[in-house]
Amino acid sequence: MALTRVSGRERHDFGEGYDVRGREVRTDVDDEKVGKVDDVLVDDNGSPRYLDVDLGFLKKHVLLPVGHARTSRDEDVVRVRGMVKEDFETIPEAIEGEVDRRYETRLAGAYDARLSGDRAYGRPMYIGWSDRSRTVTPPESVERVDQLQNVDVAEGQPDPRGWVVVTADGERVGRVDHLVGDTDAMKVRYLSVDVAGGSDRKVLIPTGYVDLDTDANEVRLNALESENVRRLPEYQGRFDREYAERLHTELDSFELGPRWYEHPRYSTTGLYGVGPDRL
Repeated sequence: MALTRVSGRERHDFGEGYDVRGREVRTDVDDEKVGKVDDVLVDDNGSPRYLDVDLGFLKKHVLLPVGHARTSRDEDVVRVRGMVKEDFETIPEAIEGEVDRRYETRLAGAYDARLSGDRAYGRPMYIGWSDRSRTVTPPESVERVDQLQNVDVAEGQPDPRGWVVVTADGERVGRVDHLVGDTDAMKVRYLSVDVAGGSDRKVLIPTGYVDLDTDANEVRLNALESENVRRLPEYQGRFDREYAERLHTELDSFELGPRWYEHPRYSTTGLYGVGPDRL
């Protein structure tokens, strides 16, 4: 799918979104200014996929996947989740001409490398409609929501517990067994899925991968196939740093192919707060 720059078009409709060109770009962690949005790259359907950020302090441009950023109509600032100013020194410079998959893979790896360890929850895979905060916490103190105090699905929002889980290849791979929350941020971070097949095996799905079909009461994983889900490390009720790293490593290894832009790093829900219902 080819990407084009909005500035090269005579007209462009951002739909439920809005134009962020010219906005100041700041990091969420240290609130440092890193540059400004020079342009927006959109796909064939007109959906924003990258922000072209002019890093004045480094005298280079970088592409920022839209799922890494957040903003609102009420502010003239785009904030980059989970990162500090110095992180941008290691992000590959934007290339001229057509953006190819080899470059995109290298770019995605660079962002993932910066958002690891104690900053793992800054990754777009954890961003949904319930998480508009600046909170970035280490992968500790994670427990089932029904065993926590003051953590639950927000009032008026759908509760997917018991819903069927459907993958990108159309398979019904299991049901949502529990919601798993982060006690530091008071946020739901994962869906515990009881995998179909009679094995009594459970896996965790980060909330950023989840779209909720409230008409059918189904959880849709548009970036993951059934085999991807079955390859995830088994969740046995205990969550620690080792398990988090195993989960991230497995998710990062998947070849998404034609579903590349279904990855949470390209979700406009993180940037604009609009799009499919997400946990």
